[in-house]
Amino acid sequence: MSSVLHEIQSADHKWFAMKYSQLNDHQIKVGKDFISNLSLKHGDRLHVLDMGCGTGELTAVIAETLGDNSEIIGVDPILERISVARNKHSRDNLSFIHGDSSSEFPGYNEACYDLHFSNFVIQWLDPREKEIFLRTAFKILKPGGTLAILSVEGSEILAAALELLRNDA
Repeated sequence: MSSVLHEIQSADHKWFAMKYSQLNDHQIKVGKDFISNLSLKHGDRLHVLDMGCGTGELTAVIAETLGDNSEIIGVDPILERISVARNKHSRDNLSFIHGDSSSEFPGYNEACYDLHFSNFVIQWLDPREKEIFLRTAFKILKPGGTLAILSVEGSEILAAALELLRNDA
């Protein structure tokens, strides 16, 4: 019975991942506007992390915008979303990893990213997960790197980030 339940849950996750990819037009539009404000230029040589990439639509936009000189990695905690992203978006400068801010994604423990991007993710995290998310974001950024987080929480995220900076100083 357990394997049947697992198959049903797996099928549900796959269905939800596909629907997420089909029905997130508003989030994608807002995310594209956000990306356009980051002044990314084709040919820039950047190492980018999209934390909470979902099914990879915005990650692919970043990869296409920057071109092959850059490396873009999308990370999401839902395996089925990563599966959709891998099947839907294929570029040499783009890869998708199953995980989250506490996972061992490429470069998780070093300052190697020029841009940490996140679109409508952090509001879904509990307070402890938000702290891990922000600590990881700061840890993986190169000096002078950009932290680009769009959230419905707005100024609450900025306040949390500033508090972390003060405590680490």
